[in-house]
Amino acid sequence: MIKVYATALSVDLDNQDLKEIFFNGLSRENKIEAIQFGIKKPIKKIVKRIKKIDIGFTDIQKFQFGYLKRGNNSVMKYYIKIKKYNETVEYEEKQLRHQFLHGLNSDN
Repeated sequence: MIKVYATALSVDLDNQDLKEIFFNGLSRENKIEAIQFGIKKPIKKIVKRIKKIDIGFTDIQKFQFGYLKRGNNSVMKYYIKIKKYNETVEYEEKQLRHQFLHGLNSDN
Protein backbone atom coordinates (compact mmCIF):
# COMPACT_ATOMS: atom_id res chain seq x y z
CA MET A 1 0.00 0.00 0.00
CA ILE A 2 2.86 2.37 0.72
CA LYS A 3 4.10 1.95 -2.87
CA VAL A 4 0.66 2.83 -4.21
CA TYR A 5 0.51 5.88 -1.94
CA ALA A 6 4.00 7.01 -3.04
CA THR A 7 3.09 6.55 -6.70
CA ALA A 8 -0.14 8.52 -6.28
CA LEU A 9 1.80 11.39 -4.69
CA SER A 10 4.64 11.05 -7.22
CA VAL A 11 7.24 10.88 -4.44
CA ASP A 12 10.18 8.62 -3.81
CA LEU A 13 9.73 5.82 -1.27
CA ASP A 14 12.50 7.34 0.83
CA ASN A 15 10.88 10.77 1.01
CA GLN A 16 11.09 11.91 4.65
CA ASP A 17 7.43 13.01 4.84
CA LEU A 18 6.33 9.66 3.42
CA LYS A 19 8.50 7.85 5.96
CA GLU A 20 6.80 9.76 8.78
CA ILE A 21 3.35 8.88 7.46
CA PHE A 22 4.41 5.26 7.07
CA PHE A 23 5.87 5.12 10.57
CA ASN A 24 2.79 6.74 12.14
CA GLY A 25 0.58 4.11 10.52
CA LEU A 26 2.47 1.18 12.06
CA SER A 27 1.20 -0.80 15.02
CA ARG A 28 3.03 -0.29 18.31
CA GLU A 29 4.92 -3.58 17.94
CA ASN A 30 5.95 -2.77 14.38
CA LYS A 31 7.08 0.72 15.42
CA ILE A 32 9.31 -0.85 18.05
CA GLU A 33 10.73 -3.26 15.48
CA ALA A 34 11.29 -0.45 12.97
CA ILE A 35 13.14 1.61 15.59
CA GLN A 36 15.29 -1.35 16.62
CA PHE A 37 16.00 -2.21 12.99
CA GLY A 38 16.80 1.40 12.12
CA ILE A 39 14.26 3.97 11.02
CA LYS A 40 16.84 5.72 8.85
CA LYS A 41 17.01 2.67 6.58
CA PRO A 42 15.02 2.63 3.31
CA ILE A 43 11.30 1.90 3.65
CA LYS A 44 11.69 -1.19 1.44
CA LYS A 45 14.10 -2.73 3.94
CA ILE A 46 11.93 -1.81 6.93
CA VAL A 47 8.84 -3.32 5.26
CA LYS A 48 10.78 -6.49 4.41
CA ARG A 49 11.91 -6.80 8.04
CA ILE A 50 8.41 -6.25 9.45
CA LYS A 51 6.87 -8.70 6.95
CA LYS A 52 9.35 -11.33 8.11
CA ILE A 53 8.22 -10.88 11.69
CA ASP A 54 4.50 -10.72 10.86
CA ILE A 55 4.66 -14.03 8.98
CA GLY A 56 4.73 -15.90 12.24
CA PHE A 57 6.89 -17.11 15.02
CA THR A 58 10.41 -18.23 14.29
CA ASP A 59 11.38 -21.73 15.38
CA ILE A 60 13.27 -20.39 18.38
CA GLN A 61 10.20 -18.40 19.46
CA LYS A 62 8.08 -21.52 19.06
CA PHE A 63 10.62 -23.36 21.20
CA GLN A 64 10.54 -20.69 23.90
CA PHE A 65 6.75 -20.90 24.15
CA GLY A 66 6.52 -24.69 23.84
CA TYR A 67 5.01 -24.78 20.34
CA LEU A 68 7.92 -26.21 18.37
CA LYS A 69 6.99 -29.52 16.75
CA ARG A 70 9.14 -32.17 15.13
CA GLY A 71 7.34 -31.83 11.79
CA ASN A 72 9.14 -33.61 8.95
CA ASN A 73 12.50 -33.63 10.74
CA SER A 74 13.93 -36.88 11.96
CA VAL A 75 13.85 -37.29 15.73
CA MET A 76 17.63 -36.80 15.79
CA LYS A 77 17.48 -33.54 13.78
CA TYR A 78 14.66 -32.33 15.99
CA TYR A 79 16.73 -33.16 19.11
CA ILE A 80 19.75 -31.30 17.70
CA LYS A 81 17.54 -28.28 16.95
CA ILE A 82 16.15 -28.34 20.52
CA LYS A 83 19.66 -28.52 22.00
CA LYS A 84 20.84 -25.65 19.78
CA TYR A 85 17.91 -23.40 20.72
CA ASN A 86 18.42 -24.21 24.37
CA GLU A 87 21.86 -22.60 24.22
CA THR A 88 20.00 -19.28 24.05
CA VAL A 89 17.08 -20.04 26.37
CA GLU A 90 19.02 -22.19 28.87
CA TYR A 91 16.19 -24.35 30.19
CA GLU A 92 17.06 -26.80 32.94
CA GLU A 93 17.28 -30.44 31.88
CA LYS A 94 13.76 -31.28 33.11
CA GLN A 95 12.17 -28.40 31.15
CA LEU A 96 14.27 -29.21 28.08
CA ARG A 97 13.10 -32.83 28.23
CA HIS A 98 9.49 -31.64 28.49
CA GLN A 99 9.90 -29.33 25.46
CA PHE A 100 11.44 -32.18 23.45
CA LEU A 101 8.77 -34.71 24.30
CA HIS A 102 5.97 -32.19 23.77
CA GLY A 103 7.12 -31.63 20.18
CA LEU A 104 7.07 -35.30 19.21
CA ASN A 105 4.03 -36.83 17.57
CA SER A 106 2.21 -39.85 19.03
CA ASP A 107 4.09 -42.29 16.78
CA ASN A 108 7.37 -41.23 18.38
